[in-house]
Amino acid sequence: MDVKQKLKIAQIERYKKSLSDQNNISLNKIIGSERCQKIISECRDFRDRIYTPIKTLFTFIKQILNPDKSCKNAVAGLAAE
Repeated sequence: MDVKQKLKIAQIERYKKSLSDQNNISLNKIIGSERCQKIISECRDFRDRIYTPIKTLFTFIKQILNPDKSCKNAVAGLAAE
């Protein structure tokens, strides 16, 4: 496993924890599933940027699960992290 893949996995684990802390829905089961892990492991490398595809996905999921559902609050929550 190369360094970039280890960083991806670490990022996923951080977001899984933040989602499970904030919501009653257990996304750990979904994201931790064998099928989802296979998809993530097959992702190509992405350029180094602030909003990585994984960060964007998790922010979107948080936005959907939040009662407010506003993009502004989702981005503000991301900035606070």
